[in-house]
Amino acid sequence: MVYVFLIFGLLTVYFSLLSFIGGVRFLRFVRLSAADGGRPSGERRFVTIFAPCRGLEPHLAENLSALLRQDYPRYEVIFAVDDPSDPAADVIGRLLNESGKAAGCSARLVVVRPENRSGRKVEVLCGAVGKADPEAEIFVFFDSDACPHRGWLAALTQPLCDDANGAVTGYRWFLPPTFSF
Repeated sequence: MVYVFLIFGLLTVYFSLLSFIGGVRFLRFVRLSAADGGRPSGERRFVTIFAPCRGLEPHLAENLSALLRQDYPRYEVIFAVDDPSDPAADVIGRLLNESGKAAGCSARLVVVRPENRSGRKVEVLCGAVGKADPEAEIFVFFDSDACPHRGWLAALTQPLCDDANGAVTGYRWFLPPTFSF
């Protein structure tokens, strides 16, 4: 019986090391992608970011304002709510009135009333897509509980510079503010 536990223990250590090595490789890939940037900045495609919002979540203003300060040449942010009296709409309105936007960034708030045919968030996003700038070549869907760094949009869209790639996705890593076990 002891040998069974020893084998499981060794397998656990082995797979943990493989996972750690994969994480290190992924971090290296992200850093190289962010530094490389793919196309020269003048050739990057116009992007529309859709940010559906509902209610007041922790750090909402900080998360949404980070979208307005991306290191990317030309993009728009469409904040979407399903009710103009939603408290998130007030936060968004204040952000849009502040002068903290990056050069090349435009942003606006749209109200999309769902018809209850599917999930509320899905309907809000579908309605917001119809409001995108016709020049937009890339659509990015953003969850308002994430806080992107300044190079997030460039890193996310960099693989799309290769026409062989039709879609990309991002996975959020939840890390504590200070490292600990």
